[in-house]
Amino acid sequence: MMVYFSAVISGRLIWLAAAQIVTDIGTYFSIWRCDEVLNLLSDPQALQSTYPQCVVAGVNPAAVWVAVHASARDGPLYYASALHAVNGMSLWVATLIHIVAVEFFLRADKTESSNQVRLGFVLEP
Repeated sequence: MMVYFSAVISGRLIWLAAAQIVTDIGTYFSIWRCDEVLNLLSDPQALQSTYPQCVVAGVNPAAVWVAVHASARDGPLYYASALHAVNGMSLWVATLIHIVAVEFFLRADKTESSNQVRLGFVLEP
């Protein structure tokens, strides 16, 4: 069971590598609410020039969505967008890798010491 818990750590490593790959491809975007963009962009002039639909008077920033370019090289908003774009994929790939690795290990182990038999609620060798 501990091997499956380490899928989160592998997912984080895949997450960081995939963000760089998405940056190199350069055509990925992720969708953000304007209030999330306002949280990461502290400069109102940059927000006005980049996402003018977020600062229109009378508009609720939590109800407006914008596409943010995914790039690990530009700034914190764009780096977060790159991580946001690959988050789900990285966790699924890490889980799949760990499932396959555990199954391979159980089939390759000929001593039967790692194969446990469930008797009631206790694992017995």
